[in-house]
Amino acid sequence: MGKQQKKFEKKKAREKAVQTKIRTRREAKQKKERELRQEAQALDAVNKLVKKRVDLEQWAKEVEGKIPPDTHAQIQKNIEILKALEEEYAQELKQKVELQDRLHDQGHHTLPDMLEALQTQTADEQKAAHEAGESVFDETGAGAVYSDSSVSLTMNTGLSE
Repeated sequence: MGKQQKKFEKKKAREKAVQTKIRTRREAKQKKERELRQEAQALDAVNKLVKKRVDLEQWAKEVEGKIPPDTHAQIQKNIEILKALEEEYAQELKQKVELQDRLHDQGHHTLPDMLEALQTQTADEQKAAHEAGESVFDETGAGAVYSDSSVSLTMNTGLSE
């Protein structure tokens, strides 16, 4: 029985190896087919987006032709305002990142450390300005005006009265 069992085990091992080969080939073929399907779906999605964009552009041209000139001028003015706001936001974001980087370079890595450092820096600047008898204003126009006798806060809102 030992020989027959060995033959049987060899036969099982060969069958298992063949099945593994077949499974590997099948999985490779399925993987290629899956990748091709995904590429086709991605191309279809891109084509749909391009078609929607073309349709949207045509619709926008039709609507733009129907808009009264004064409304069109107001829209252009609003676009300019939005662009200016975007630039201002980008500039403020850049300043915030630079400030944060500077604080990190100074060794302040946690929020409480950063806030404490900024408070100390602001207090030092205000003290120096007070000693010089100057006023301290930030970019918004808000700040403190120092004199020898008292401290008063002023706010420049940019609105005329």
